[in-house]
Amino acid sequence: VGVSVVNALSSRLDVEVRRDGKMHHMAFERGKVVEPLVVIGETTKTGTMIRFVPDREVFGNTWPSREYFEQHLWDVACLTPGLVTELDGELTFHAPNGLANMVARSAEGRTRLQPEPLRICVKSDIVDVEVALQWTAEGQPQINGLVEWWRVLQGTHIEGLWDAIREVICDIAGRERFN
Repeated sequence: VGVSVVNALSSRLDVEVRRDGKMHHMAFERGKVVEPLVVIGETTKTGTMIRFVPDREVFGNTWPSREYFEQHLWDVACLTPGLVTELDGELTFHAPNGLANMVARSAEGRTRLQPEPLRICVKSDIVDVEVALQWTAEGQPQINGLVEWWRVLQGTHIEGLWDAIREVICDIAGRERFN
């Protein structure tokens, strides 16, 4: 979901942009500009901060839990390694090693069979792919599938990963004559 959708579904949305040595601010209410874009100061930092209040006329009292937002911001940080996000100015989410950070966290409390997750990054003109794998002694597979920054439990990308893992293991087993 982009910021325009969040804006339309918010009773208030404030945007603060820091770039080119200046800090800019603009505010919206229910998708309409209530404070036009203005320079509010100078800065040496860069980045964008978005604050919003969900519109109770749209959502009523239904709103995802704080844990839901924490999980989502962690996932976004893992998918965009250079990004730093904050929730309510209290929690900071940053994963400099991308999906390897996500996999390492999900392996916490388990007996790891390798010290660090295996991280594979492939870039082409068509698509960028990142995969991180961590084997544990517990033997229960856990796949965190992510599509367009959202967790998914199944789909062709997850099936394709399983197929590739099986193919590599069978290829190695065939070459090494493991039976």
